[in-house]
Amino acid sequence: MCTLSVIATRGSAPGLRIVCNRDEQRTRPAAHAPRWHDLPAGGRGIWPTDSKAGGTWLAAGEHGLVLALLNYNPRHGLPTPLFPPRQSRGLIIPTLIGAARIGDVARTLHKMDFSLFPGFRLIGIDPPGRGHSGGHSGGHSGGHSGGHSGYVPILEATWNGRELAVARHAPGPACFTSSGLGDHRVLPRLELFRRVVLGAGATAEAQDEFHTHVWPAQPEISVMMAREDARTVSVSRIEVARGEGPGLHVRMDYHAVADAAAMAATGSTGNA
Repeated sequence: MCTLSVIATRGSAPGLRIVCNRDEQRTRPAAHAPRWHDLPAGGRGIWPTDSKAGGTWLAAGEHGLVLALLNYNPRHGLPTPLFPPRQSRGLIIPTLIGAARIGDVARTLHKMDFSLFPGFRLIGIDPPGRGHSGGHSGGHSGGHSGGHSGYVPILEATWNGRELAVARHAPGPACFTSSGLGDHRVLPRLELFRRVVLGAGATAEAQDEFHTHVWPAQPEISVMMAREDARTVSVSRIEVARGEGPGLHVRMDYHAVADAAAMAATGSTGNA
């Protein structure tokens, strides 16, 4: 259960800005804050760690690749898996984050065995290249993007317990979201993204406003979500920027949400 958005950033150091709300059961222990990890094949990655199962739902590699994991809850349910799920989805991203680009991720995914994992959606976002621009655009299902400026190559891999489907989305700002109530229940978040973020020119301020948004009459489907058994527990931000030299600057900020209702009260509200 998460809401993930990505926009292109402008200015002297063009790049990407990714924000992720993590929604979890209220009984789940707090995660560990992000830190840099040395990867077995070389290089480093930064991610927060789930303190219960290990692994992570969001990471960035030192070369600028970003990966995020969302649960997959289709309207008509998942097919009966071939084997009972016995492995944590949080182990997937640390295995893949050493890749340089989403093309490398796609090739590795097709070689992996996911038969013991529950359903998931893996989102991969390429690092900004020299031709990266800071425009904006707009739409897809369970997520949405589009257009031709603000080029942000995005991959979406979906595992339904039996089959893996890998797709590339049109470039542009994008939003992906999921809910344990059913992913179709939170599709209004995508229209809200179009109105609040794209309508404001895909600025960082608009993106932050979106991620604190609450519909007072529908907190269970809000971006800053709250219901009896679950709530938004953290908001993470990743910035990947290209400077004057050949390298990229990668930064992750992590904010635990102590009380979703209190934090939501400081954000914007609206009507569904």
